[in-house]
Amino acid sequence: MTTPEARSGPLTKSSVSSPDADVDLMPPIPLPDPPLFDDAIRLRAFIEADSPAVAAAMKDGDISRWTATIPWPYSEADARAWIGSHALRRETGQGLDLAITEEGEALGAIGIDVDWGERYGQIGYWMSGTFRARGLATRAALLLSGWAREALELDSLQLFTIQGNVASERVAAKAGFEIVERLADQHLGQSACLSASGSGQRPIHSEETVALLGSVQAMQRLSPSCL
Repeated sequence: MTTPEARSGPLTKSSVSSPDADVDLMPPIPLPDPPLFDDAIRLRAFIEADSPAVAAAMKDGDISRWTATIPWPYSEADARAWIGSHALRRETGQGLDLAITEEGEALGAIGIDVDWGERYGQIGYWMSGTFRARGLATRAALLLSGWAREALELDSLQLFTIQGNVASERVAAKAGFEIVERLADQHLGQSACLSASGSGQRPIHSEETVALLGSVQAMQRLSPSCL
Protein backbone atom coordinates (compact mmCIF):
# COMPACT_ATOMS: atom_id res chain seq x y z
CA MET A 1 0.00 0.00 0.00
CA THR A 2 1.04 3.56 -0.49
CA THR A 3 1.21 6.83 1.36
CA PRO A 4 -1.69 8.66 -0.28
CA GLU A 5 -2.24 12.35 -0.50
CA ALA A 6 -4.95 13.56 1.84
CA ARG A 7 -8.28 11.88 1.14
CA SER A 8 -6.95 9.28 -1.25
CA GLY A 9 -7.49 6.16 0.77
CA PRO A 10 -6.88 3.91 3.78
CA LEU A 11 -3.34 2.67 4.22
CA THR A 12 -1.00 1.84 7.04
CA LYS A 13 2.46 2.97 6.07
CA SER A 14 4.54 5.24 3.93
CA SER A 15 5.56 4.67 0.35
CA VAL A 16 9.02 3.21 -0.10
CA SER A 17 9.21 3.41 -3.89
CA SER A 18 10.29 6.79 -5.18
CA PRO A 19 8.42 8.04 -8.26
CA ASP A 20 11.84 9.09 -9.59
CA ALA A 21 13.34 5.63 -9.21
CA ASP A 22 14.94 3.95 -12.22
CA VAL A 23 12.10 2.19 -14.02
CA ASP A 24 14.43 -0.73 -14.67
CA LEU A 25 14.44 -1.33 -10.90
CA MET A 26 10.63 -1.21 -10.67
CA PRO A 27 9.11 -4.09 -12.61
CA PRO A 28 5.33 -4.47 -12.57
CA ILE A 29 3.94 -6.32 -9.58
CA PRO A 30 1.56 -9.10 -10.58
CA LEU A 31 -1.54 -10.12 -8.73
CA PRO A 32 -0.85 -13.41 -6.95
CA ASP A 33 -1.76 -16.29 -9.24
CA PRO A 34 -3.24 -18.47 -7.94
CA PRO A 35 -4.88 -16.14 -5.40
CA LEU A 36 -3.65 -16.30 -1.82
CA PHE A 37 -6.01 -18.09 0.53
CA ASP A 38 -6.23 -20.44 3.48
CA ASP A 39 -9.14 -22.17 5.18
CA ALA A 40 -10.55 -18.88 6.50
CA ILE A 41 -9.72 -15.98 4.14
CA ARG A 42 -8.91 -15.16 0.55
CA LEU A 43 -6.88 -12.17 -0.63
CA ARG A 44 -8.00 -10.54 -3.88
CA ALA A 45 -7.79 -7.24 -5.69
CA PHE A 46 -10.24 -4.58 -4.57
CA ILE A 47 -13.07 -3.79 -6.96
CA GLU A 48 -15.22 -0.67 -7.16
CA ALA A 49 -18.10 -2.58 -5.58
CA ASP A 50 -16.02 -2.74 -2.38
CA SER A 51 -16.17 1.06 -2.00
CA PRO A 52 -19.16 1.11 0.38
CA ALA A 53 -17.54 -1.49 2.64
CA VAL A 54 -14.26 0.45 2.72
CA ALA A 55 -16.04 3.72 3.49
CA ALA A 56 -18.09 2.05 6.22
CA ALA A 57 -14.95 0.62 7.81
CA MET A 58 -13.35 4.07 7.84
CA LYS A 59 -16.14 5.39 10.07
CA ASP A 60 -14.27 3.63 12.86
CA GLY A 61 -12.09 6.33 14.38
CA ASP A 62 -9.55 3.80 15.63
CA ILE A 63 -8.35 3.13 12.07
CA SER A 64 -7.51 6.80 11.54
CA ARG A 65 -6.19 7.06 15.07
CA TRP A 66 -3.52 4.45 14.49
CA THR A 67 -2.81 5.01 10.80
CA ALA A 68 -0.85 8.04 9.67
CA THR A 69 -2.17 8.12 6.13
CA ILE A 70 -5.93 7.77 6.46
CA PRO A 71 -7.91 11.02 6.24
CA TRP A 72 -10.89 11.86 8.40
CA PRO A 73 -13.71 12.15 7.56
CA TYR A 74 -13.64 9.51 4.83
CA SER A 75 -16.23 9.18 2.09
CA GLU A 76 -17.26 6.58 -0.45
CA ALA A 77 -15.69 8.82 -3.12
CA ASP A 78 -12.39 8.53 -1.24
CA ALA A 79 -12.74 4.76 -1.30
CA ARG A 80 -13.40 4.72 -5.04
CA ALA A 81 -10.38 6.96 -5.68
CA TRP A 82 -8.15 4.74 -3.55
CA ILE A 83 -9.31 1.54 -5.22
CA GLY A 84 -8.91 3.21 -8.61
CA SER A 85 -5.24 3.88 -7.86
CA HIS A 86 -4.31 0.24 -7.35
CA ALA A 87 -3.81 -0.84 -10.95
CA LEU A 88 -1.31 1.94 -11.65
CA ARG A 89 0.59 1.12 -8.46
CA ARG A 90 0.97 -2.47 -9.60
CA GLU A 91 1.87 -1.52 -13.18
CA THR A 92 4.58 0.90 -12.04
CA GLY A 93 6.01 -1.51 -9.48
CA GLN A 94 5.23 0.66 -6.48
CA GLY A 95 3.10 -1.74 -4.52
CA LEU A 96 0.23 -4.15 -4.21
CA ASP A 97 -3.05 -3.69 -2.34
CA LEU A 98 -5.40 -6.57 -1.59
CA ALA A 99 -8.75 -7.04 0.11
CA ILE A 100 -8.93 -9.46 3.01
CA THR A 101 -12.14 -11.33 2.28
CA GLU A 102 -14.36 -13.95 3.84
CA GLU A 103 -17.00 -15.50 1.59
CA GLY A 104 -16.28 -12.75 -0.93
CA GLU A 105 -16.88 -9.85 1.48
CA ALA A 106 -14.07 -7.32 1.97
CA LEU A 107 -13.34 -7.18 5.69
CA GLY A 108 -10.03 -5.34 5.61
CA ALA A 109 -6.96 -4.56 3.55
CA ILE A 110 -3.36 -5.63 3.36
CA GLY A 111 -0.66 -4.37 1.07
CA ILE A 112 3.01 -4.04 0.39
CA ASP A 113 5.17 -1.18 -0.90
CA VAL A 114 8.39 -2.27 -2.57
CA ASP A 115 11.83 -0.68 -2.64
CA TRP A 116 13.42 -2.46 -5.60
CA GLY A 117 16.82 -0.84 -5.09
CA GLU A 118 17.13 -2.15 -1.53
CA ARG A 119 14.95 -5.19 -2.30
CA TYR A 120 12.67 -4.93 0.68
CA GLY A 121 8.95 -4.64 1.16
CA GLN A 122 6.91 -2.74 3.68
CA ILE A 123 3.70 -4.40 4.86
CA GLY A 124 0.59 -2.67 6.15
CA TYR A 125 -2.94 -3.75 7.04
CA TRP A 126 -6.24 -2.73 8.60
CA MET A 127 -9.37 -4.64 9.60
CA SER A 128 -12.96 -3.49 9.93
CA GLY A 129 -13.82 -3.31 13.62
CA THR A 130 -16.46 -6.04 13.55
CA PHE A 131 -13.94 -8.58 12.28
CA ARG A 132 -10.99 -7.90 14.56
CA ALA A 133 -9.64 -10.30 17.19
CA ARG A 134 -10.28 -13.31 14.95
CA GLY A 135 -6.75 -13.73 13.65
CA LEU A 136 -7.70 -12.71 10.10
CA ALA A 137 -5.09 -9.95 9.80
CA THR A 138 -2.41 -12.37 10.99
CA ARG A 139 -3.49 -14.91 8.38
CA ALA A 140 -3.35 -12.22 5.70
CA ALA A 141 0.11 -11.06 6.82
CA LEU A 142 1.44 -14.61 6.69
CA LEU A 143 -0.03 -15.22 3.23
CA LEU A 144 1.25 -11.99 1.71
CA SER A 145 4.65 -12.18 3.40
CA GLY A 146 5.32 -15.67 2.15
CA TRP A 147 4.24 -14.82 -1.38
CA ALA A 148 6.20 -11.54 -1.52
CA ARG A 149 9.48 -13.03 -0.36
CA GLU A 150 9.29 -15.73 -3.04
CA ALA A 151 7.46 -14.11 -5.95
CA LEU A 152 9.14 -10.69 -5.69
CA GLU A 153 12.49 -12.09 -4.53
CA LEU A 154 12.75 -9.62 -1.65
CA ASP A 155 15.56 -9.80 0.87
CA SER A 156 13.50 -8.60 3.82
CA LEU A 157 10.10 -7.35 4.92
CA GLN A 158 9.26 -4.67 7.46
CA LEU A 159 6.34 -2.76 8.88
CA PHE A 160 5.77 0.19 11.17
CA THR A 161 3.30 0.68 14.00
CA ILE A 162 2.50 3.73 16.07
CA GLN A 163 3.65 2.94 19.57
CA GLY A 164 0.70 1.92 21.68
CA ASN A 165 -1.14 0.15 18.88
CA VAL A 166 -1.08 -3.13 20.76
CA ALA A 167 -3.45 -4.94 18.41
CA SER A 168 -1.30 -4.24 15.36
CA GLU A 169 1.85 -5.18 17.25
CA ARG A 170 0.23 -8.48 18.20
CA VAL A 171 -0.64 -9.21 14.57
CA ALA A 172 2.91 -8.42 13.49
CA ALA A 173 4.44 -10.64 16.18
CA LYS A 174 2.19 -13.58 15.30
CA ALA A 175 3.14 -13.13 11.64
CA GLY A 176 6.84 -13.47 12.51
CA PHE A 177 7.94 -9.84 12.84
CA GLU A 178 10.02 -8.54 15.73
CA ILE A 179 10.85 -5.04 16.92
CA VAL A 180 14.25 -3.93 15.66
CA GLU A 181 14.13 -0.17 16.26
CA ARG A 182 12.13 2.50 18.06
CA LEU A 183 11.85 5.82 16.25
CA ALA A 184 10.83 8.70 18.49
CA ASP A 185 8.98 11.82 17.32
CA GLN A 186 8.59 10.77 13.72
CA HIS A 187 6.87 12.94 11.14
CA LEU A 188 3.99 10.74 10.01
CA GLY A 189 2.95 12.52 6.83
CA GLN A 190 0.96 15.52 5.66
CA SER A 191 -2.31 13.56 5.60
CA ALA A 192 -2.00 12.14 9.08
CA CYS A 193 -5.30 13.63 10.30
CA LEU A 194 -4.26 12.71 13.82
CA SER A 195 -3.98 14.77 16.94
CA ALA A 196 -1.55 14.17 19.78
CA SER A 197 -3.68 15.43 22.63
CA GLY A 198 -4.77 14.21 26.01
CA SER A 199 -3.80 10.64 26.77
CA GLY A 200 -3.39 9.50 23.20
CA GLN A 201 -3.91 10.05 19.52
CA ARG A 202 -7.39 11.02 18.37
CA PRO A 203 -8.81 11.50 14.88
CA ILE A 204 -9.70 15.08 14.10
CA HIS A 205 -12.89 15.73 12.20
CA SER A 206 -11.58 18.26 9.70
CA GLU A 207 -9.27 18.72 6.76
CA GLU A 208 -6.45 19.85 9.04
CA THR A 209 -3.21 17.96 9.06
CA VAL A 210 -0.92 17.34 12.01
CA ALA A 211 2.71 16.62 11.29
CA LEU A 212 3.93 14.99 14.48
CA LEU A 213 2.54 12.16 16.51
CA GLY A 214 4.19 10.32 19.36
CA SER A 215 6.54 7.45 18.68
CA VAL A 216 6.72 4.85 15.97
CA GLN A 217 8.03 1.33 16.22
CA ALA A 218 9.86 -0.14 13.26
CA MET A 219 9.28 -3.86 13.04
CA GLN A 220 11.18 -6.03 10.59
CA ARG A 221 10.82 -9.66 9.66
CA LEU A 222 14.37 -10.92 9.75
CA SER A 223 13.88 -14.67 9.52
CA PRO A 224 12.05 -16.65 6.85
CA SER A 225 11.33 -19.39 9.37
CA CYS A 226 7.59 -18.74 9.28
CA LEU A 227 7.38 -18.59 5.49
